[in-house]
Amino acid sequence: MRLLLLAGLLSFLALSTVSIVSLYQSRDDALNSGSAMSEAVSAAFEEYAVGEAKDQLLAVAHYKALHAEKDVFDILEDAENVAGMMTKILASPETHTPRMLSTPTEPLIPGLKAYIYFDRGAREVVMADPDKRKTMMTAANIGNTLEIIARHYEYNTSCYVALEDGYLIWTDSLSDGKTLAEFPEAYRDNQYVSSVRPWYIKAKAAGKPVVTDVYMAIEGESEITCAVPFYRNGQFMGVAGVSTPLNALYRLVQEQDLGEGNINFVLDDKGCVAIMSQQEPVGAI
Repeated sequence: MRLLLLAGLLSFLALSTVSIVSLYQSRDDALNSGSAMSEAVSAAFEEYAVGEAKDQLLAVAHYKALHAEKDVFDILEDAENVAGMMTKILASPETHTPRMLSTPTEPLIPGLKAYIYFDRGAREVVMADPDKRKTMMTAANIGNTLEIIARHYEYNTSCYVALEDGYLIWTDSLSDGKTLAEFPEAYRDNQYVSSVRPWYIKAKAAGKPVVTDVYMAIEGESEITCAVPFYRNGQFMGVAGVSTPLNALYRLVQEQDLGEGNINFVLDDKGCVAIMSQQEPVGAI
C-alpha cells in the first residue's frame, strides 16, 4: 500500500511539475507572442505614420513647386511683354516720338521711373551716330511700359532693356513703402556692362526666353533673371529682363509652416539650394 501511495504521490508530483512547467511555458509563449504582436503593431503604425508624413511633405513640396513655378513664369511673361513691345517700337519708329531719358548721378533715386545708363564710352558713340541716336531715343519709349510693370512688384525688382549699342533703360520697383531706390556705385562709376552679365549672355545665345541660375548681382545680392532677346528685321538688338533678388522669393517657401525647427527650401535644376526659408547659414546639408 505504501509503495502504491508513494508511487501515486510521485506520479502526482511529476504531473504537477509538468503542469507547472507547461503553465509557465504557456505564459512565456503568451508574453513573447504579445511582445511580438506589440512590436509588429508598433512597426506597422510607424510605417503608416512615416508614409503619412512623406505624403504630407510631398503634397506641400508639390504645392510650393507649383507656386514657385507660377511666380517665375509670371516674371518671365513680363519680360516677354517688354521684349515684344521693344520689337514693335523698333519696327515702327515713325509712330513714336523721340524721347531722352535722364541718367542718375546720386546713390538714391526716385523709384518707379525710367532712366538710361550708358556703358563707358557708349554715350559718345551713340550721340555721334545719327542712326544710333535715333534708335536710342525711339527705344526710350519703352520707359512707359517698364514703369507700369514695375508697379506690380512689391519687392526690389528691376525691369529693363539692354541694347547692343551699349545702353540700359530700366525702372526699379519699390518695397516697404519706400520712395527711393538705390543707384549702385558700379553704375555711377561706369563699371557696369550689360553685355557681360549672365542674363544677357544666356538670352542672346539661346535666342529665346530664358531663366538664369542664381547669380551675384552687381549690388552684391543673389538674384535670378528672366530674360528675352528682341530683334529688328531679324537682327539681334538686345535683351529685355526682369531681375528679382532672392529676398523677394523667400516668401514662396514661407507660405506654409511645417513646424518649428523645419527649413523649407527650393532646389534648382542642378540640385543646389536656390531659395531657403531660413536666410541665415545652416551648415552643410
